[in-house]
Amino acid sequence: MDLQATEFTLKPGDVVNGRFEVVRPLGAGGFATVYVARQLNIGREVALKLLGVHFDPRQHSEMWGRFEREARVAAQIDHPSAVTIHDYGIYDATGQPFIVMELLRGHDLEREIDENGPMAL
Repeated sequence: MDLQATEFTLKPGDVVNGRFEVVRPLGAGGFATVYVARQLNIGREVALKLLGVHFDPRQHSEMWGRFEREARVAAQIDHPSAVTIHDYGIYDATGQPFIVMELLRGHDLEREIDENGPMAL
């Protein structure tokens, strides 16, 4: 199976599958880019994680099945220490899988430690 990484970058105002409007980039890593987006039908701000691979789910049904199962299982987790999964799919324009999650507010661990010192176990 030949899956290629892509450098595709969404811009503010881009709309994913007619449902999620990109507000701004939030962060990026080797596997995915995360954006702040607005869920258009209810106006909720969400985190949209766009994976850095693209594929056609009809040609890569095993990979899509694995992605879909993992997204469904993750969406069933209900715990204060776990982010809530709202939706998932394939971005029509590029074939990239995406996951839509609860948008967390706050700052990163490095800043927390810098400002407040080490955390107790």
